[in-house]
Amino acid sequence: MSSDAKAQQKNSWLLEGRVRERPSRTDILANWEKRQAAKKAPKKTAEQKPSVPPANLKNKKKDIDILVPKGPKWYPVDGSTHRKRKAKKTQVHFRKSIQPGVVVILLRGKFAGRKAVVLKTLPSGTAVVIGPSKWNGVPLRRVNPAFFIATSTKIDISGVKIPDSVNDALFKRPRALSSKKSEEQFFAIRPKPKKVPTPERTAAQKSIEDALLPVLEKHDPLLKNYLLARFALSSGQYPHLLKF
Repeated sequence: MSSDAKAQQKNSWLLEGRVRERPSRTDILANWEKRQAAKKAPKKTAEQKPSVPPANLKNKKKDIDILVPKGPKWYPVDGSTHRKRKAKKTQVHFRKSIQPGVVVILLRGKFAGRKAVVLKTLPSGTAVVIGPSKWNGVPLRRVNPAFFIATSTKIDISGVKIPDSVNDALFKRPRALSSKKSEEQFFAIRPKPKKVPTPERTAAQKSIEDALLPVLEKHDPLLKNYLLARFALSSGQYPHLLKF
């Protein structure tokens, strides 16, 4: 029998035009009493089956029956012997255009749009750049290569000595030790502390700039104006069509 025929047979009273009779109050009361009695009746508990003893195994050397106990179905997470995978140290690769002496255009941060000179690359995947700050205000800082564009201008800075102290540890900010505060200190409005470079970073920047400025002035007399000019796009200019 098809589904349509079953539906017609089930709802035949609708097709014939008859109206289904509403149950009487007596029937409603009888059904309610049956439900109440079923609720008060004691629930049938499932009969506990006798535990089946584990299979007996016989020792070949001695005729002794050995009972093999069943292991637990659940084990605690804390006691698990899950082996953690150690993160592998991958070698950092830089673009071929990122070399010491290359002039780059910063794209993000406080100095976005300004130019800087690459000094060296660090194992953390960042590059150390400098403006120098006496010309365009860009201090000694490390920048992610994803946030600058390397230009075709390159300066020979092989004669500039960069201290070994210029590494990732030099740019890390010291963390303030957390201490318990009272309720008034917690809700008090405190001004944000100013970010001040460490004395070691200031000394390294000064020594690098003293050696770098003569090299930049000797390279091209117009280089200072080039580094001072900020990069910006005007209408109709597209970065992927420009040659830097």
